[in-house]
Amino acid sequence: MKYFAIILITISILSSCNEEFMNYNGANDSVFFEEERDSVTKSFVSTSEDEITMDVNILLTGLTVEHDRKYNITVVADSTSAVEGENGDYVLVNNDFTISGGEISDMFNIKFFKRDYLKTETRTLYLKITDSNDLKAGNVNQQDLKINITDQAVKPDSWPYSYKTYHEIKLRVFYQITGLEEFPPAEDFRRGSPNYEYLTGTVVRAMTIYFVENEFYDEYGNRITL
Repeated sequence: MKYFAIILITISILSSCNEEFMNYNGANDSVFFEEERDSVTKSFVSTSEDEITMDVNILLTGLTVEHDRKYNITVVADSTSAVEGENGDYVLVNNDFTISGGEISDMFNIKFFKRDYLKTETRTLYLKITDSNDLKAGNVNQQDLKINITDQAVKPDSWPYSYKTYHEIKLRVFYQITGLEEFPPAEDFRRGSPNYEYLTGTVVRAMTIYFVENEFYDEYGNRITL
């Protein structure tokens, strides 16, 4: 009899959970940027192309539903210096801003354009997730995305000792050799990092050979070496 009662209680709990799931409408579901950093820099220093396309991933907090749901992406005007449009600094691509039915994420693209003035200045695009009729703005630390656009070879904060004295030519050669679009964070140069041997060994050797075979001089007439 005791086991029979336990079975009845279990069936009752499962039935209650199933009813709750069936009535789920996602009213409190939210979305946030996958990117966790305070800001991202898209630099034309790392490419010879005149355009850079950035993928922006949006993640859902909550359960999936069968229908499509819209979310809002707002350009924060007073924090944005970049100009939108084909003749400006950027355009939003695939900007349907929709979490499709049955999905837990979405992705839209931003296309940035290389401009001469980016060699002497940095433009900023500041995006913010705001509440829509379907989805709320999620994780407060991942509601904002600041993107810096530049063609200046600014010394990265994580420039390592193994690359010796910084020069913008070294940075451009680094990007040319590695094919990376962004300079690695400081932790990637620390012993124990999965990228340590590559960045402090393979890349250093490749850059050393490059500067032996190709002559470059700084503004003081000194040859650039590694």
